[in-house]
This record gives sequence, structure tokens and C-alpha cells, in this order.
Amino acid sequence: MRIHTPLNAMKRAILCLALLLAPLSTSVAQNSLLSGQGTLASTTSILPGFSTSLLSWSILLPTSPSPAFFGSAFFQLNGVTAVFTQGATTLGVTAVFGAYTTGNLGGFFFGDFFSPLFNTRGLQLFTGATSAPTFTAGTYSLTSLGGSPLITTTEVVISNSVVPEPSTFALSAAGLVGLLAFARRRRGSAA
Repeated sequence: MRIHTPLNAMKRAILCLALLLAPLSTSVAQNSLLSGQGTLASTTSILPGFSTSLLSWSILLPTSPSPAFFGSAFFQLNGVTAVFTQGATTLGVTAVFGAYTTGNLGGFFFGDFFSPLFNTRGLQLFTGATSAPTFTAGTYSLTSLGGSPLITTTEVVISNSVVPEPSTFALSAAGLVGLLAFARRRRGSAA
């Protein structure tokens, strides 16, 4: 036989409330969105349907990525997708992304090494070592490296966003279910 005392009821309510509020202290993954505008230097099969005029682009990356390759001058991430938009045309392109250190003139590249879509120079876009970089939010003025890039760009905006992990939603749901069950039981015992 279970004895319902105000103390037991209070313990259950506190436990449910703790489960509901626990996600506020759980870790979250962060993403960095690199975005900007540029001009396509010449038409290319990589961006079919795009003309040599202004286009918008964005690249979503983890804020603190694990590089596939890194050295003293840059780090590289494989399988990164950039989304390009020009008028009603939108296209995603998956390629290699890399960011240069200040000692190597800063900036970033996207594409392959021989014909990159972007190859910029300017400020370093990240803090920390190339083996464990963290993208820094802000607006960066960059210049395209002469000759090779297909897209010239002058300004890059990096914005960081928080993405809750799935366990955050599970803890919230458990807390909410517990509070609802507690309230229902309390209503039933009051009658």
C-alpha cells in the first residue's frame, strides 16, 4: 500500500520539474553559416544555369569542425555543401572547404585545388589551431586570389547558431509527461 503524503507529492513534482528543466543545462551543437554574394567570373558546368552576374551563396559548417587534413597554413573539410542562388535558380555543390591561417594570408577556399569556386584572402576566419579550429562570428572583407577562382567575393558573414541535441527534446518530453501525470493523479486524489 502506498501512502500519499504531501512530502512524497512534492518530491515527485520536483523530479518532474528537474527533468523538464534539465535540457537547459545540456550541451548543444553549434553550426556556423558562412554566407555572402559574389560574381561568377565565367559560366561553368559546375553551376549550370548560372550567368556571369551577382549570385548569393551559403555554406553550413560545424562551429568547431574536425578537419580531414590540417597543416601549419590551413585546414580542410571534405564533403562540404555550398548552396548557390541566382534569381530563381538554386543549386547545391559538394566539394572541399578549407580555411587559411593569417600567416598564409587568411581567407578560405571551396572547390578543388586546381579550379576552386572560391579562393579568397583576408582575415583568418577561425580561432585556435588548424587541428581544432572554431569559426568566429563576424563580417570579413576578403579579396579573391587572382586568376583561379570562378566566383569573386568581397564580404563574408559568419553567424553561429545553436542546435539542440536530440537528448534535449527527450528530457523535455519526459519532464512534461511526468508533470502531466502528477497533475492528473493529484486531480484524481482530490475528488
